Amino acid sequence: MASYSTGHGRLAMSLNLALFCLLIELASVGLAHGDELRVGYYSSSCPSVEDVVRNTVTKAVARDPGMPAALIRLHFHDCFVRGCDASVLLDSTPGNPAEKDSPTNNPSLNGFDVIDVAKSTLESQCPQVVSCADILAFAARESVRIAGGFYYPVPAGRRDGLVSKESEVNQNLPRAFFNVKQLEDNFARKGFSLKDMVTLSVLDNQYYVNLRNHRGLLSSDQALMEREDTARMVRANINSGSMWLHKFAYACLALACCLLIEVAAWAGLAQADGLRVDYYKRTCPSAEAVVRQTVAKAVARDSGIPAGLLRMHFHDCFVRGCDASVLLDSTPGNTAEKDSPINNPSLSGFDVIDEAKSVLESQCPQVVSCADILAFAARDSIHIAGGFYYAVPSGRRDGLVSKESDVAENIPMPFFDVKQLEENFARKGLSLEDMVTLSGAHTIGDSHCSLFSDRLYDFNSTGAADPSMDPKFVSYLKTKCPAPGSSLDPTVPLDVTTPKRVDYKYYVNLKYHRGLLSSDQALMDRADTASMVRANINRGSMWAHKFSESMLRMGSIEVLTGSQGQIRKSCRAVN
Repeated sequence: MASYSTGHGRLAMSLNLALFCLLIELASVGLAHGDELRVGYYSSSCPSVEDVVRNTVTKAVARDPGMPAALIRLHFHDCFVRGCDASVLLDSTPGNPAEKDSPTNNPSLNGFDVIDVAKSTLESQCPQVVSCADILAFAARESVRIAGGFYYPVPAGRRDGLVSKESEVNQNLPRAFFNVKQLEDNFARKGFSLKDMVTLSVLDNQYYVNLRNHRGLLSSDQALMEREDTARMVRANINSGSMWLHKFAYACLALACCLLIEVAAWAGLAQADGLRVDYYKRTCPSAEAVVRQTVAKAVARDSGIPAGLLRMHFHDCFVRGCDASVLLDSTPGNTAEKDSPINNPSLSGFDVIDEAKSVLESQCPQVVSCADILAFAARDSIHIAGGFYYAVPSGRRDGLVSKESDVAENIPMPFFDVKQLEENFARKGLSLEDMVTLSGAHTIGDSHCSLFSDRLYDFNSTGAADPSMDPKFVSYLKTKCPAPGSSLDPTVPLDVTTPKRVDYKYYVNLKYHRGLLSSDQALMDRADTASMVRANINRGSMWAHKFSESMLRMGSIEVLTGSQGQIRKSCRAVN
């Protein structure tokens, strides 16, 4: 992404996952201690901070549709000079021209007034608490959300720099006239590879087509066609247009070590856990691609696969931690987790994991754990069914034990009330908000009628329906489900509104008393959880961000790492 003045409106409308990944990367450039950042950094000291920035940016965009491009460029120019320290925002002083007054930045760089407005509001609410660097990072994220329609969590905790020098701008920013070698060297100094540079140069996939047809606007753009290695990458992006977003996600997030102890820290994971993003980069670089392709093929055959894999990951992590114990087959004298009545026959997707494991064993024998394959598969299922992506720290090892008796002791049951749910999740180190957020996984998948039919026909032995249910919903469900005691046990979608889509509509159903399971509708029975439900409805775009964070926290429950456990040859049996 060369330094230049662009048509803001057009850029704002063509934002995509490239910028999402780039901004995640940029958010930590130049930080000495990424583990000092965390999502929710201001939750106690200034809880309104992200709302204030969001509202400020939204108002600014209403006045000027080019503002998203301006704020993203401002963030880029800040992070590439002295790191993400808001040095770009400092005014010049007598004897010291600042970065913003460099000919590279002035007059083309704008959006300063938006940051000033947000800072002024926050200073009135939380004096000297929120850094300008964090405000700028939040503003760039909100710009992506408004112009691109997707959201990502911003780890915060940056401090503001004390120095800003005009002379450092041209020393650090890629220039519009750079050739490939100069671009490569420039990005490498910030920890980016050649492939990342080519990937991150793009605004939308048509960009590559323009280069092929000699329509690159800047010299630094068209230069990508002048060297065979970069030209080949350009042609690959043209020929594989349908995979383009996947490539962005994986290319950008491959460098996620810049992001809070490699993404793990944003979910509260400790480096000591031994998990990290891109764990298999050298030992089995195809690992995540193999899982992604296997899941995609399975979903093409069966649209219910995402729900199956997501539920399987949950049932694995809640019993003995995320150690793939749920995948082990029963043996003589030991009934395994998968054969518990809670899991059998309702759990599905085992064959998808088996297929991915088989391919990976042929490529990288005894390298990739079944536990990591399952975590990747759950993430890819969410990506396919929900359209959002998160990096999965890996390095889990496979467990050696699987007992049917452990399942009922650990898995939350469909008749639990809020207190029981809260206690169940707390035993796994998950908060009340994690519980409400992860309950949203019921936005996809089906439930057997036997798990809730008493709510339709004989709630609490009253001979009537559960009064907390919408009567019309009860009537609809009675057309699908027989009364308790029937030999038939059909299934119905957990979310009748968008049954195949991972979204926040699950919470809308609860608001209107259409929660299928007692444990779902129970979230509206207590003021604190009901407030969280309403917040997820009112800020639906934020739920994906929260869900990603909670999934990462869940994926770290009692993991085995290092020399613990083993790497199974087959996911169905210990070695």
